[in-house]
Amino acid sequence: MSHVLILKPPLPHVSRMFGKKLYNQSEIGEALAKYCGHAATKLRKNNLVAKNMTIFIQATEGYGKYGNNYSCRYNFDNGTDSTIFLSQMAHRMLEQIFRPTKKYLGACIMLDQLTFSDLTSNMRGNYKISSYSKINQ
Repeated sequence: MSHVLILKPPLPHVSRMFGKKLYNQSEIGEALAKYCGHAATKLRKNNLVAKNMTIFIQATEGYGKYGNNYSCRYNFDNGTDSTIFLSQMAHRMLEQIFRPTKKYLGACIMLDQLTFSDLTSNMRGNYKISSYSKINQ
C-alpha cells in the first residue's frame, strides 16, 4: 500500500493593527513595505514564489458597499519572492485605494497562487543565479 503525501504550502500573509489611527499614506506605505518584507522572508524560507498579492486597509468609519475595508489585488506575470518588488507593488496598489479623508486602523497583505521556486522563472532568478555562481567560485 502506497501513501501519497500532499503538501499544501502555507499562505503567507501579514496583518497588523497600527496601534493608533493613521491619516498619512506614506506611514501606511511604510507599514505595508515592512509586511512585504516579512511575507517575502516566509516565501524564501519555504522555497516558494507568489503570483498574486492582495492588500487591505481598514478605515475607522465608512459603511459603503464594502464597509470600511479597502482592497486591491494584482496578478504577477511570474512568481516572485522579492521584498523590493512586493513593496513597490504594494505602494502602487495603496495609491489606488487610499482615501485621504479617512483614518486607518490596520493593513494586511496576502500572497497566493504559491508555487515552489524555480531559479529560472521567478523575478529574483537573475539575482539567485549570480549569487550561486559567486558561492561556487
